[in-house]
Amino acid sequence: MIGLTHNLRNLLGDGIGVRGAGGLTDLGIAMVKEMNQLGVVVDVSHLSERGFWDVIEVSSQPIIASHSNCFALVPHPRNLKDDQIKAIAKNGGIIGVHALWLLLSEKVPVTLSDLLDQIDHIRDVAGIEHVAIGPDLLEESFPQQLLYDLWAGTPMGDLKFIYPEEFRSLGDLCNITQGLLDRGYGEKEIKLVLGENLLRVCREVWRE
Repeated sequence: MIGLTHNLRNLLGDGIGVRGAGGLTDLGIAMVKEMNQLGVVVDVSHLSERGFWDVIEVSSQPIIASHSNCFALVPHPRNLKDDQIKAIAKNGGIIGVHALWLLLSEKVPVTLSDLLDQIDHIRDVAGIEHVAIGPDLLEESFPQQLLYDLWAGTPMGDLKFIYPEEFRSLGDLCNITQGLLDRGYGEKEIKLVLGENLLRVCREVWRE
């Protein structure tokens, strides 16, 4: 699995942090085709909107947005608009719901309910077969100060790693399960969200 960009520009294309962002470069298009040929999953999280549509046009394999949420709920440039979510579903791919506060809500503190709202929305727009968990958690055991120091003076310098109280560690995954149960999700649906959807995409792309 390879993410084509982070927030800024690289040789493959523009990320969401580039003003007037363009799409994929010729090298980026060749990269997607080569990944399809080799059986490598294409990840469009952080990619510019124009670049996203380039991938949809070029890729012959299901793609993923490994850690992205819904623009309709939180209008942040890292989040996906409904037409993008539908395009990923039509492509056979998935969206992994992110746990970071600024993609979950326009206010803090964020809650587990905010995260579950994202799952609900993707299910309603694209179907339960296209939702996953992609929390991108920076666990408290990780020396977060290293990243704060590294990103000082950059566009990432003001980012704070704030997550729902109920989901600050992968050890809290049971709270996601309980939250989905409380919202009426069945066992089969929950298994799809917690891993089976991602496994399906990987097996198809990896040709297992």
